[in-house]
Amino acid sequence: MDIKDKVKCAGKVTVTVRDENGNIVDWDVYYNVVTIAGRAKILEALTSPDVDIQVNKVALGSGTTAPSENDTTLETETYRNNIASSVWDDNVGYFTGHFTLTEVSGTFREIGLFIQGAGDPDTGTLLSHVAINKTKTTSQSLDVDWEITLSI
Repeated sequence: MDIKDKVKCAGKVTVTVRDENGNIVDWDVYYNVVTIAGRAKILEALTSPDVDIQVNKVALGSGTTAPSENDTTLETETYRNNIASSVWDDNVGYFTGHFTLTEVSGTFREIGLFIQGAGDPDTGTLLSHVAINKTKTTSQSLDVDWEITLSI
């Protein structure tokens, strides 16, 4: 008897831009790429008690190349922040990144979610990569809400 289980990993990202009063001025939903490196890091953690797989950073970038499951960094990372919150329910992990009014501005074309990233660009393991097209001014905040679903 040949039994093949396939675990699928998929992500959905909602990006919301708000004005200084908290009113939504722009938002979109994107479906992202979960990278091979990210999936490998999860498998490594399942087989080694010394591997930490905490998702701790979200990064913005200006790269315009379509994300690929082979990516290990953003194409052109411009700014990163700590994850503001994370929780899981059933088979879904929820991660939120928040960028305040004055900390960063620009037009962003990519975002990434990182496992064990540091404050420096291109550190950690890229779990998820998505192409976006959002502009944020210093009078706006930007929220990134990720849902990563594991299903069989």
